[in-house]
Amino acid sequence: MMAGARRGFSLLEVLIAGAMFAVGTTGVLSAWSTINGIVDTQRRSADAIIVAEDVLDALRLQQRTGPGLTIDAHQRFFTKDRQDTASPTIDGYIVEWQVAQVGAFSYRKVDLAVRWRGVDRREHRLAFLTFRPG
Repeated sequence: MMAGARRGFSLLEVLIAGAMFAVGTTGVLSAWSTINGIVDTQRRSADAIIVAEDVLDALRLQQRTGPGLTIDAHQRFFTKDRQDTASPTIDGYIVEWQVAQVGAFSYRKVDLAVRWRGVDRREHRLAFLTFRPG
């Protein structure tokens, strides 16, 4: 073996490699967190649309004087798994709708909104508007 051959890395080389690894890992983890939030928001938005469609379908099937179509504000609660529940849950959906009479045509306007809290701890909201003869 040669007398001047190196057998390992110097402390400076190890520190620089460690710092580069830390910076790269931080970037990847930050991107992962952002992507995870976006995926959760999209999934929960799709679930909120399904919940809204279920409520609107139930309202369409009601008679004009049905409990969900009285001229007033209404509210229903759903779990994260889209199951109907009596009270709001931390990670569930809150469906609120306002029914109003529209003009001389005897139509009812239903303004419906679905709210939920995402993994980003912000409140998200999707709004829907529909009319019904009534």
